[in-house]
Amino acid sequence: MSLKWYVLSVRSGSEDRVEKEVSLKLKKLGYSELVNEVFVPKKKVVKLVSGKKVESFKSYFPGYIFIHMESSMDLFSYIPGLDNISGFLGIGSHCTPISDIEVERIKYDIENDSSVEQLKSDYYSVGDSVKIVDEGPFLGFSGVISDKLDNNKLKVSVLIFGRATDLQLNSCDVEKIDL
Repeated sequence: MSLKWYVLSVRSGSEDRVEKEVSLKLKKLGYSELVNEVFVPKKKVVKLVSGKKVESFKSYFPGYIFIHMESSMDLFSYIPGLDNISGFLGIGSHCTPISDIEVERIKYDIENDSSVEQLKSDYYSVGDSVKIVDEGPFLGFSGVISDKLDNNKLKVSVLIFGRATDLQLNSCDVEKIDL
């Protein structure tokens, strides 16, 4: 059996639902021996909910799922007919496989992603008092948010040696102080 990785274009936001549906329907029809794995690449994200860090997962490639399967005309014609699936990626009507190395690199990148994405939050406002909770030289310092920047960054004014100094921090590196 010669298994290859193919990429399915799906409706963005429905990747998990499509993964379950594909696996379930292929098993029900007896095609499960032709499919080894259906893979939705996801990365861990941290967002602030009421000032608390909450971990969740977000699709690494929104609108795409990967399927490790036998090159079978039955599968190539059946799978695109399922709900929320646009079809296989390829040139023209030819479904083009991707290499095992590419998929392993994607899995490696996801598992070893040290930069956890912070999602934007409207929790903080200019003038809020905050405490720095990030491990680093400013751990425990208190300050005031002087500006909200792009990419979920905050400009925080802290007193260092008696002088106000602006620091750029991720919003998940601070906690609000209720005065």
